[in-house]
Amino acid sequence: MQNDKFRRKYNIVCAIDDNYVPLCGIMLTSLFESNPGCYFSVYVLTKGLKDVNKARLNSIFDRNPEVCHGEINICEIDDSVIKDIPVRLHSHFTITILYRFLTADILPQDVDRVLYLDCDILVRGDISELYDIDLTDIAVAACPEHDGELGHMQEERVAHYTDNLQYPRKYGYFNSGVMLINLEYWREHNVSKQLIDYLAKNYRICYLPDQDVLNAVLHKVKRFVPIKFNLMTHLLLSNFDVIDFILKEDPVIVHYCTLCKPWDFYLVDYPFCKEWKQCRRISPWRNWHSNAPLWLMVRRIIGNIYYRLRGKTRFNDNPAWKKWEKSI
Repeated sequence: MQNDKFRRKYNIVCAIDDNYVPLCGIMLTSLFESNPGCYFSVYVLTKGLKDVNKARLNSIFDRNPEVCHGEINICEIDDSVIKDIPVRLHSHFTITILYRFLTADILPQDVDRVLYLDCDILVRGDISELYDIDLTDIAVAACPEHDGELGHMQEERVAHYTDNLQYPRKYGYFNSGVMLINLEYWREHNVSKQLIDYLAKNYRICYLPDQDVLNAVLHKVKRFVPIKFNLMTHLLLSNFDVIDFILKEDPVIVHYCTLCKPWDFYLVDYPFCKEWKQCRRISPWRNWHSNAPLWLMVRRIIGNIYYRLRGKTRFNDNPAWKKWEKSI
């Protein structure tokens, strides 16, 4: 339980299956290490998680009890309301991505806000500014898929999403990998049912069955937050000309939302890769590398080689992000 010795208390939610336990654990390790002296109530939305994985998640707090404080709450999901929806699942999507739709129904009624975090994330700093954002009459706070000041590129990208989902472009489009959720609003307006009903009726147009649905349903009741709270690594591609703007502030959260990941052995100079690997080293998964199938790793390697043969580079020729990299 929380007591006066803790600086802050945070409610965190993740959605995983057994395959994503290592990534979730390393992400949580980065969160705890970057926010010492705080108490974390972590709610893990899952179904049938193995006991060994439950125990290993709880062992995160054993490594450094002076820094890491909290509890892991395993929330067993009844997926009967979503399992029969014919969603477009891809190689890196599973039914677990829809578990976040049920957050307000699963978490205790006295929890009024929660920070949802994807597993392919590195938390590098204090999350208090993000967590304390005013959510009055707002369902969710999140970062835009592309920041509103990026001009023409942003307009094109937003149009791609909003036109497909058939709502006005002026509302923009947010990335759902990091979301501050107003659970009071969700319960009052039965958002969970709205999300599930929308997906059931519109699954054919939802290429991203979680993110598209969240935007389609909540675009009028969302708040954009600074991109430092969800720095999506695709924005650091060398063919983007806005890196200085994107990196004007030290990123608090880095989101590895491309096919390239910091644990890929062939990417030795990936953004904040050293920091991610340090979190892996101090976590209970220090020897974990990847459980991706061989065909997927080969596909990523070929894609990286093809990109270079076209005369482009991923990150090596544009090291602007290195000014924020912490010494390990």
